[in-house]
This record gives sequence, structure tokens and C-alpha cells, in this order.
Amino acid sequence: MNIRSLGGSKYWLMLKDDFTHYRTCYFMKTKSEAPAKIESYLRLVENQLGRRVKSLRSDNGTELKMDKLGIFHTFTNVDTPEQNERVEREMRTIFEAARAEIQADGLDERLWAEAMNHAIFTIN
Repeated sequence: MNIRSLGGSKYWLMLKDDFTHYRTCYFMKTKSEAPAKIESYLRLVENQLGRRVKSLRSDNGTELKMDKLGIFHTFTNVDTPEQNERVEREMRTIFEAARAEIQADGLDERLWAEAMNHAIFTIN
């Protein structure tokens, strides 16, 4: 994002469960926080559902090593959103919904994280 959120975040990470299509979003101040957020999500899923995540698909943007967790990690090619088009399209939809909400209500642009949370909550 071009502007930091009220909480100081500049990046966002969306994780989607392929079975339930439930989306979870994390906001980060730096990209280096992504591996910790993903591991936190994996622990949350395991504790809440009593099931282990078996595979993870990412756009090769993080340095997360899933080998140590016993998770099959597949990658799409870098800069090819066509290989992960469903999630890319959803991320664009969420971003545009948040932007429309901010513009329609005349809100401060620093509220982008809250608007994105609202859009994800509505879609879920």
C-alpha cells in the first residue's frame, strides 16, 4: 500500500482455505513478518479444527520453509498471477471494495486496513 494504516501497516497477507473458502487477513509493517504470520495461522487452524494443514500454495514471495513443518509447499512462478488467478482475483475484489468504501464515505485513506477487514468479513 502507498499509505500506512492507522496501525502502521503497509502490507497485507490473505490466506484462504480451499475447502471452506474462508479468508483470513493479516496486516504487517514489513514483509519479513509474513513467515511468522503464516506459522501463526497454521497453529490456529490445527488448534481450532484439530486437523493439520497438508499443503500450502504460495506465489514464491516469502522465504518460508515448510519442510520443517511437514507441509507440502508448492509455488507458482514469480510474477505470473495467472497461475493463482482465483486468489489474485479475490484480492483485487477485496482491495477495490475497500477503496470504494473509503471513497464513498469520504473516509481517511489510512483506514484501508479496517475497510479491507470489513470487505473480507462481508465476503466470508
